[in-house]
Amino acid sequence: MLPDGAIENHELKPLLGHLCSAVGHHVINALSTVVSQGEILRTLGTSSPSGSLEVRDRVETIIRAAFDASTITRKLIGISHDLTAVGFDQATSPVAAIRLDEWLPGFVDEARGTLGPRAEWTLDLSPVPPLLAQPDLLKIMFRLLIQNSLEAMPEGRGTLAFSTRPAPRDWLVVELRDDGAGMTPEVMEHATEPFFTTRPERTGIGLTIARGIWRRHRGSLALEGAPGKGTTIRLLAPSMSVN
Repeated sequence: MLPDGAIENHELKPLLGHLCSAVGHHVINALSTVVSQGEILRTLGTSSPSGSLEVRDRVETIIRAAFDASTITRKLIGISHDLTAVGFDQATSPVAAIRLDEWLPGFVDEARGTLGPRAEWTLDLSPVPPLLAQPDLLKIMFRLLIQNSLEAMPEGRGTLAFSTRPAPRDWLVVELRDDGAGMTPEVMEHATEPFFTTRPERTGIGLTIARGIWRRHRGSLALEGAPGKGTTIRLLAPSMSVN
């Protein structure tokens, strides 16, 4: 489930694009495994005198079906790129040069009351170079990340800590830390996969969409933490001066 009020109608296309892209890449990875295992079976069937013609035919069918599905999925990913590129639909979400150390305080003031009134919010913001971004999409991304952190804290009570700092080569780092339940290594490994969730009432797409938005800003998202020690969401991206 997405946070109430997180998405406006005009923002649905890019968000669906991010979800389609994530699902598409996940399916491609699975199909690659099917094809590789099929190739192994085909090789074994060809080299073995006992390999029956029927078995080889079935293996060929599996490989062809996987390739066909991969082709369709790659087309889906291609369409999603058009919907999620930074600059899409600039009439409703214009691109701007944003210094996140200056932008985050206003966003936090706006989000604090609606998303986490029971939590303690802290800011430790060092100056960072400007990022070329779409503010509306950044708001959605941070709301999704905050929602994920709040759900890890009992009754939404705990500390949400935002920080920014510059990184080498004119890059920037943003971190969101919580002191919630944390994640096991197994959960952390799959946390950003589409539809993965440890809560049956949730859809498991929040972190997937958030990572997709940040990727379209040329960034990467990483998770750190341990059970009982909270979670840190680390966002790394090049500034607008990096080609």
